[in-house]
Amino acid sequence: MDEAKDILKLVRDTFADFRGQWLEKYNVGMRSELVDRLKGSRMKCFNSLLQTEADVQMLFGGLLSTVLCRPRNLFVHAELPIYGTESDRCDLTIHAAPPNGIIDDVKVRRSTLISAIEIKYANYRDPNIQFSDNEVSRDITRMGKHVPRHLLKFLLIVDEANSVSDKHIARTLQEAMEAGVEILSNNPKFARQ
Repeated sequence: MDEAKDILKLVRDTFADFRGQWLEKYNVGMRSELVDRLKGSRMKCFNSLLQTEADVQMLFGGLLSTVLCRPRNLFVHAELPIYGTESDRCDLTIHAAPPNGIIDDVKVRRSTLISAIEIKYANYRDPNIQFSDNEVSRDITRMGKHVPRHLLKFLLIVDEANSVSDKHIARTLQEAMEAGVEILSNNPKFARQ
């Protein structure tokens, strides 16, 4: 199995583990009476595990790092500027170890890049806001434009109550397909046809 297929499988498997060990355990993505009861509360999220996109980034990035680092000498980084400007950062990236062991400039960052992963967290209170505000589309477009086609690109969408609208799901799937971005989500509606 070549490296890209191996890493693709490892990222998918790690997300499946993340979904099973963390998301399902803490009722993320489960529609229930709890969601309806909390609609009027001040709580932004109804689970104790994930409150923000950064929580998803930290937990999933940590799991992925343990899978990739030791046996394969690959590294997972958060918030590296791979899109062209110092302020335009990717949520998670996977890199091969550089020859000197230091990722110190843009050339090294680009030459060791294996995968880009953007993360979106749709909380129960307003699951469609990042789709309506085009944040999801911007992430897909950035990956499609700045990450070479031969590299792996993922959009990880955690939908707290599995309530992102069908319209946004259809648009996101279409944009991701055009940009060569694979979607990983706990919401089964994001599964590709």
